[in-house]
Amino acid sequence: MTDSSDRNPNDAGGLDLPAMFTRIFMSVTGACVLYGVWLAAIFSTVHGPPAPASLGLLLTAPIATAIGFALGTLLGERATRHRRSRFSDAMQWPLVGGIVGALMVLPFGRTLTIFGTFAVGTLAVAAREFWALRRDA
Repeated sequence: MTDSSDRNPNDAGGLDLPAMFTRIFMSVTGACVLYGVWLAAIFSTVHGPPAPASLGLLLTAPIATAIGFALGTLLGERATRHRRSRFSDAMQWPLVGGIVGALMVLPFGRTLTIFGTFAVGTLAVAAREFWALRRDA
């Protein structure tokens, strides 16, 4: 039997919470960076006054952002010396979350889709991390 003073305060039933939050933070950072790259690419192709955003153009943002989430997740796993996921496994959750989030806020305005993409994409990454840690514990 272990004494309560021997327990790690960061240990939540076998879950490494600081490492999980590090991976989520790196995932969100990767999404921000790749969204910035996507935005710069879009602005570099626009000549003249901005045109109304097309639906096809706006739905490419969740894909670019999901790639950023996945790359950030993979870097986070490497930084925390945790499991090694394949890129396709790391991208599934944020891709679905980002597209669902974008479609949820689309009726309120096309320019708001990025907020839904980041909000639901981040929740999807957190759910993936929690699911994986519970499975691995």
